Amino acid sequence: MLFIWICCNGAYFYIVLKLTSSGDPQLINDGSFGPLQGFTLFLAWIVVFRVFFASIYICKWKWRYAFNPAYKVGMYNLERTYRKLRQNKKDGDLSSDDEEIYEAARRIYKEHEKEITEKLQMEADDVS
Repeated sequence: MLFIWICCNGAYFYIVLKLTSSGDPQLINDGSFGPLQGFTLFLAWIVVFRVFFASIYICKWKWRYAFNPAYKVGMYNLERTYRKLRQNKKDGDLSSDDEEIYEAARRIYKEHEKEITEKLQMEADDVS
């Protein structure tokens, strides 16, 4: 999108340069309506169009927020909600999938508990 914007600005720059260099450099303004004035009016109309419809859009949503109950934004006390979540915490600062990972690790440990204790016993014997 940025590339298209840069290309459009480059094209605008090129068009303005070509249109202004095609006339008499000493002629400032004789009141005639030429291609440069037409292009400038076109760009001005685009700006007016966008500002007008953007204003209507903003007013429409402001009206909805103010008078339509379906669009009302509720007020929340985030500090109170945070305190309530901290008090109701039962997982000991674990994320939602940590419990599942912990249970899987416990199950794997139980399956291989005998092998693990044998290895630990062998390492303890080698150290002593």
